Amino acid sequence: MPTPLSDGKRVYVWCNMGVAACYDLEGRRQWIRRLETGPIAYGSSPALADGVFGVFLNQLHGLDAETGELRWTQPRVHKNIAAVLAARMAGQNVFVTQPGEVIQPSDGRLLFRPSGIVSGDQGWSPPVILGDTMYSQRYGVTEINVYDFTGCEGDTWRPKKVATINLPGEVSRKPDGGWIDRWTAGSPLVWEGLLYQVDIYGSLYVVDLAAKEMVYRRDLNLRGFMHYNSVPVAASPALIGRHIYVMDNQGTTLVLEPGREFKVAARNQLDTQLERHWPIPAQETIAYAPPITDGNRLYLRGERYLYCLGDQRFNGKE
Repeated sequence: MPTPLSDGKRVYVWCNMGVAACYDLEGRRQWIRRLETGPIAYGSSPALADGVFGVFLNQLHGLDAETGELRWTQPRVHKNIAAVLAARMAGQNVFVTQPGEVIQPSDGRLLFRPSGIVSGDQGWSPPVILGDTMYSQRYGVTEINVYDFTGCEGDTWRPKKVATINLPGEVSRKPDGGWIDRWTAGSPLVWEGLLYQVDIYGSLYVVDLAAKEMVYRRDLNLRGFMHYNSVPVAASPALIGRHIYVMDNQGTTLVLEPGREFKVAARNQLDTQLERHWPIPAQETIAYAPPITDGNRLYLRGERYLYCLGDQRFNGKE
C-alpha cells in the first residue's frame, strides 16, 4: 500500500511486510532489506531526507539511502498511519509523523512531540507543513492544531502553538441526535487563509484560520463505497490550477471554486467496471491518493489501472 518515492536518481519502495528496496531509473535493484515485522500494523508511506530513508512499522526506522543498512530505530515513535513526511522547518530537514512528531533524520532524535498524544486512535491524516508552520488534525476533521516552528533549534524544539480550532459540536451529530465520528484519511488543504478538509463520508468543511471558525460545511453528494476495509473518501483535497479537486473511491471527482462560498465548477466520473469474484461493486476503486499533476495532465492511480487525463495531441492537432 505505501507510495514509492524518488529523489530523481533512484526509486525507493517500502512494503508493510517489512521490506525496503531501492532501484535505479532503469529498474535495476540497488539494495533490498528486510526489517523485523512484529505485530500487524497499518501501512505508512516512507520519506527521504538527508540521505536517510525513513520507514514506519510499529517503530520509526532510518535506513541509509545509499546502502539500505539500518542506521537507527526510534522506539518512542510507535504510532503512525498513512505517511511519514519529509519537510524542512527551522532551517533543518526533518521527518514528521502523522501525529505531528518531528524527528532528526541523521540520528533519529525526537525533536518535538505534541502534547495530548494518547495510546488510542486520534486520527489518520498526516499534517501539512507550509514554511515553518504545521497544520495538524486530530479526531478527524473536528480539531485543527497550528504550530509555528520559527527559530526552533537544539535537541528539543518548542514551537509556538498558534491555534487550536474546534469545529462546532453539531457536525458530529446525526439528524436524530446520535453521535458520528467525523474521521478523515486526507490531509487538509490550506490556501489563501482558508483550510479545506473532507471527512470519509464526503462532507466538506471550510475553516477561516484567522477567525478560527468554520465558514461552511457541505455534503458533496459523492457516491463512495464503504466496507470493512474501505472508506468512501480517502484522498486529500487537491489544489490544481484555480480549482480544488475532491474525489471519492468510486471514480467521482468534484471540481470546486475556492473561497468562502460553495461553488461547483464541474463533476466528472470514471466508470471502469471490473470482473469481481467477491460480493462488492464492480466499479474500480480509484483515488485513494490525490492526483499527481505534470503540466496540463493529471495522473490517477486506480485499483487496476493508471489513468492520465488532460489534453492529448495527435500529429500536432488537439
